[in-house]
Amino acid sequence: MTRSDHAQQASMDQMWDWSSDVILSISDETKEIVYEPLQDRYAVVMATSTGWNNYRHQADALDIYRMLRKAGYDDAHIVLITEDDLADNPQNPHPGVVHVSPEGENLHENIINDYRISELTPADLGHILSGTVTERTPEVVHGSKNTNVLFFWSGHGVYDKKINWGNTGYVMADEIHAMLSAAEPNFRKLLFVMETCYSGSVGEDMPEIPGLLMLTACAPGEKSHADVIEGSIYLSNAFTRVFREEVEQNTHITLYDLYTALARHTTASHAMMYNYASYGSVYSNTMAEYFNPQY
Repeated sequence: MTRSDHAQQASMDQMWDWSSDVILSISDETKEIVYEPLQDRYAVVMATSTGWNNYRHQADALDIYRMLRKAGYDDAHIVLITEDDLADNPQNPHPGVVHVSPEGENLHENIINDYRISELTPADLGHILSGTVTERTPEVVHGSKNTNVLFFWSGHGVYDKKINWGNTGYVMADEIHAMLSAAEPNFRKLLFVMETCYSGSVGEDMPEIPGLLMLTACAPGEKSHADVIEGSIYLSNAFTRVFREEVEQNTHITLYDLYTALARHTTASHAMMYNYASYGSVYSNTMAEYFNPQY
């Protein structure tokens, strides 16, 4: 980020009226839930937008992919879903390169992109999460009650519980709820991290799904915001930037500390957490189960 970009970000931080009363009050006496032993980990990483102007969504997805590979996941345990139309885009001033900061590494190098979003339907995503192999979905989460799943979703959303799917379609919050409920036998714990405008509208009516915890970039009636820019293109979103910085700094960060960091440092929207009562104590559960290579 250039000096002017940092100045712009500082100005945004000053304008952002954050206060402690927006932090969820969660009892530290939340009942612990007894889970089966953790034996395997999968991830589904998805960017649902396409095109050069939506660069940040795919770049953020690729950076989560990088973090997972660093954490010991092989490609057989990551389902990557992006349009993959940035690296070779005619508008790309750095041919072959996708990054989340101007000085950052090339995130496109050595990736295995399993599906293009334009060739996938929401029903296909449901099959991927539930482990249902079809002709359309050969790469899925082969999970069980011994499997943790990280599900990262970056893209656009519109008001009234509607999330964009590609450039022309939508998926409704209740459809997302249904696919997560159907996938429940296929995971031990599932951490759903959603970076879209109005992502809180997906979380607010989430059914009580055992083992599911959802973090969203914003509250139900809010937009999420980009905050890393190069030229005229945003490279990353604020919520995802804070998420990766906090986790990479400390893979043993508790889920509550991660949530409060997101709430404090995601500029201009209120990061939220949902379904925590069905997950167990967010004060003792940590991100190590998803990102620590030694776990």
